[in-house]
Amino acid sequence: MHELVKKGADVHIVMTKAACSFITPYTFEVLSKNPVRIGMFDEPINWKIEHIDLAVKMDLMVIAPATAI
Repeated sequence: MHELVKKGADVHIVMTKAACSFITPYTFEVLSKNPVRIGMFDEPINWKIEHIDLAVKMDLMVIAPATAI
């Protein structure tokens, strides 16, 4: 992710609550330079419906499961 940001990509992170116990959202906020959403229906930022706003402006979506055994 850091390399994408260095090359100019606008990276946005959506995490589940379970993922937050694995790695803190703050880590991703620092690396992506954007606020991290926890789940799909967080409080709106700038009066936008976040999950719709993210879908409209994205060119690519990556789903990266982070599971621990």
